[in-house]
Amino acid sequence: MRKAVAMKAAFLAIAVLLLLAGCKSVEEKASVDEQAQSTQQQAAPAVLAVTPPRSIGVFASDDANESLVTSLDIVFLYDPALVKAMPADAPSWFDLKTRIRQRHAGTMDVVSLQVPPGVALAVKMPRRASDAVEVVAYASYLSRNGTRKLRLTPFRDVAIYLNEKMIEAGNK
Repeated sequence: MRKAVAMKAAFLAIAVLLLLAGCKSVEEKASVDEQAQSTQQQAAPAVLAVTPPRSIGVFASDDANESLVTSLDIVFLYDPALVKAMPADAPSWFDLKTRIRQRHAGTMDVVSLQVPPGVALAVKMPRRASDAVEVVAYASYLSRNGTRKLRLTPFRDVAIYLNEKMIEAGNK
């Protein structure tokens, strides 16, 4: 009986210590999160300094999109407010594309391509591409991995790779 009471007391003490340790880590996490948020607010410029891509190449492997032609839209956005409103994936983009283009005419350019497997091509840049605040690409892939929105703005000379099951981007 004494042994059972001692074990319960030890268990209770460990549980209390774990709870207190958890509270401390939650407080520390909140503090770290607040500091990060404060730093982001201080560091966030009023206008984002963006250098849009100056060239874009598309390289489709022989088995790209499971050996099917891929619809690829490269979207140049000129309105910062539109950046967050863009669909997060290709199926949504292709479903809403007409409506989005009508509603936001003049604030975007779309380069639409049909890319067969095994092809490499240079994208003809829109006249005002250098004014873009964001450039993204959407590809109609059979595989779910290929349907995400792809940001191209971080790259200066972009290479879009259409692989068997996914789309990727990097510097040429």
